[in-house]
Amino acid sequence: MHRLELFPFRFRDPLTGKWVRARYKASLADLEQRYGGGRYEITGPPEIREVDPGARYFNPLRGEDQAGRAASSNLGPFFANAPPVERQVFPVVGVAS
Repeated sequence: MHRLELFPFRFRDPLTGKWVRARYKASLADLEQRYGGGRYEITGPPEIREVDPGARYFNPLRGEDQAGRAASSNLGPFFANAPPVERQVFPVVGVAS
């Protein structure tokens, strides 16, 4: 199993220069990439997660067919049977063209 360590942290706001507590946890590599150069500070112990790379996680696109449309969509028959909408042109009064 792969071990993932996510740290709570705070960072220095580039606009005001004040320290801001982050609302999420990130790995050390992500912190260095985003806030490198001492612009962040770890504020607590890491949250350790055991991640299985072969595990199947939630995938919102799992139920799609080959055409890219959701197979379980309840609007599919509605759009398939709806008559085409003709475009209407409205005159604009008071605008010089």
